[in-house]
Amino acid sequence: YDVFTPETQSLTKRVYNTGTSTAFVRVEILEIDADPKMNQRESAQKEIKEGSLTQERLIVSPLRLIIPPSSFQSVRILWPGDR
Repeated sequence: YDVFTPETQSLTKRVYNTGTSTAFVRVEILEIDADPKMNQRESAQKEIKEGSLTQERLIVSPLRLIIPPSSFQSVRILWPGDR
């Protein structure tokens, strides 16, 4: 895993397909909260309605990938607001 440091606003990740057939991948954003007892809870991010983009939102692009066998595609993760 990777962590955004306060001075970082974007991150590029590679998604690999080590299989022998083309992979069709959909990227989802989940927020994982851990309480003091280290119990983890996942919650999906709310979808953005047209015209309601805020600065406090994690953006991932592209959301869908077609990855040929034994290859990879890059995904960009961006935090547009202040950190």
